[in-house]
Amino acid sequence: MACWYAVLVGAEIAVSHRVDSVLVHGAATFRLDSEGERRAGIAIMLHLTRAATAGPSLPVTEDQLARDLRLPPAIVRGLCFRLVKRGLLSENVAGFSLRADPERMTFDTVADAIDRDPTLDRLDVQMPTDPGRLN
Repeated sequence: MACWYAVLVGAEIAVSHRVDSVLVHGAATFRLDSEGERRAGIAIMLHLTRAATAGPSLPVTEDQLARDLRLPPAIVRGLCFRLVKRGLLSENVAGFSLRADPERMTFDTVADAIDRDPTLDRLDVQMPTDPGRLN
């Protein structure tokens, strides 16, 4: 039990000092599964929506998001850039801010933005005319 406590304390210190990954024997150990990514993406959108409705819409840095959500900055950065590519967030030097209308946004919209790769939307896939032949 004590060794897990040390790992968790180390992870908290790593996040607060902007270390992008927690290392154990040279291997990065913290990854989110697809459900965790969806939940973190929704948490990011909720945090930025609260920030936008609280007053003047100032960008929120990835460090602020990482500390508030208790996630490594690299994970927050990657999720934010996915949301930027899908048009839900905007990004500038100061940080991230809400781009989409919060009144029209749903949890499914955010989950879809996290799950889908925007580069696949632009691919023009040609299906073979002969189903037996794949060229």
